[in-house]
Amino acid sequence: MRSHQLQFVFADSPQGIGGSTPTDESAGQEFLLRIADSKKVTGLSASAAGSGRLLEAVATPANLATALLNVVRNKGAPGVDGRSVKEVLGSAQSLLPRLQRALLDGTYQPGDVRRVWIPKPGGGERGLGIPNVVDRWVQQAVLQVLEPIFEPSFHTSSHGFRPKRGAHTAIAEAKEYVSDGFGIVVDIDLSKFFDRVHHQRLLSRLGQRIMDAKIRELTPRNFGQSLERGFARLNAYLRGWSAFFRICTAENVRVLRWRDAHIRRRMRAIVVRRMKRPRFLFRHLLQRGAGRRTAGRTAYCRRGPWFKSHTYAVEAAYPNAWFHERLVSLVASWEKLNPTPSLASGQTLLFDL
Repeated sequence: MRSHQLQFVFADSPQGIGGSTPTDESAGQEFLLRIADSKKVTGLSASAAGSGRLLEAVATPANLATALLNVVRNKGAPGVDGRSVKEVLGSAQSLLPRLQRALLDGTYQPGDVRRVWIPKPGGGERGLGIPNVVDRWVQQAVLQVLEPIFEPSFHTSSHGFRPKRGAHTAIAEAKEYVSDGFGIVVDIDLSKFFDRVHHQRLLSRLGQRIMDAKIRELTPRNFGQSLERGFARLNAYLRGWSAFFRICTAENVRVLRWRDAHIRRRMRAIVVRRMKRPRFLFRHLLQRGAGRRTAGRTAYCRRGPWFKSHTYAVEAAYPNAWFHERLVSLVASWEKLNPTPSLASGQTLLFDL
């Protein structure tokens, strides 16, 4: 079934290539250059993985503007919707804010992919999927946020599909090995990798490094339900998440530990926000056992609920032990699913003899 991806954006222009004029393209180019801020885009790093706000980073006007400029620079053919790069560029001023809203409210839907076949040098054909320009725009925006997180962890001898790397850098590295006295250079390429990659396994690897956008959905700012019901929904999701990501290694358990802390802080922020007025929060913290002085500092602080959720008074009122009785722990679940092998009393390690 063909998707109707953001068709309302182009309602005033005819379907297909050539819907924008050179003046529209120039205006779109100037608009993108004006709002693009390279510092905000390139400044994203691995620390963003822990913020839980990666989608917001993807959907910032500066990031989206830079992404579309990169797509325009790469050119490329239209997708199944027939919209050219120039046409999308000409509609950038109206399309960018609408695309931003669609990404943030979850209504964005990717379009169909146009399939073409190109001849291979050694014979046969290679299948090539051409997404719509809007999809390529979104993919580039995601790449600009995720690349700084994953790029430092790639192997130094990996040259494919990486910034400032390619065939020339691979050849240069091979020449260095030859000059060092090595006589054999091995070139490794996985056949049809993108056709055969295990998507669930790929998503699980991504999940080990970046925060899942879903936790924010289950712990929204306007939390219109009881804490007990909120915990029940969270626990149902966390149990399934733990079972799916049980394959992560022990070295990555520290990421799970951070996520446990992040979820607890989001729930503490919900409690703070529910108090609404400083005096209500002050009384509540006193009732929960916080000291009068620390409770007053937190309650009458002019900072927001997120800041207050990490103060001594709130953490004393809602300690980790309080959550352990009510909330599924990712670390505890992983340890339960991956028990450490233990030796029976008096057992001999035969293979160490």
